[in-house]
Amino acid sequence: MSRGVRRKSMSVAEEDAFLQKFDEMVEEITSGGEYDDIAGAVVRRVVTYNVPEGVVSFLRFGPWLKPEPEDTNLRYIVGWCIEILLAAFLMSDDLMDNSETRRGKPCWYLVDNNSDLAINDSFLLSGLITIFLDKHFFDKRYYSDLVWLFHDVYLKTILG
Repeated sequence: MSRGVRRKSMSVAEEDAFLQKFDEMVEEITSGGEYDDIAGAVVRRVVTYNVPEGVVSFLRFGPWLKPEPEDTNLRYIVGWCIEILLAAFLMSDDLMDNSETRRGKPCWYLVDNNSDLAINDSFLLSGLITIFLDKHFFDKRYYSDLVWLFHDVYLKTILG
């Protein structure tokens, strides 16, 4: 996977660990037996094409998420959920605006004449956030705040 925009406050080792977490999350969602092989391949393709080129955002969490050092893994998961949400909105926006490129490559809806399915694929990305939050944070005291935050950002983004 190529690197996104690196923040000055992030070390190369931390960025590498964050990028590695993305690969693990893709593997987790596509080989957990929840989907057949075809659906898993579709999820993998949509996610790996649209998500990893974003800006690294996991360092910008609010005061409600103060992980202990051993919870760095959870910070990475939340960071990638933020990136997934951004990618979902960008996929929809590109389709609505008839954009041609995003992050130096063709917009998702233009890949393989994909325009009829691109909006569904943006919904798919949004749905992955719920899966990751439920799977990794359900037992955390801040779970409801985290879910509410994603819902709030989602709605505010839609409303403009």
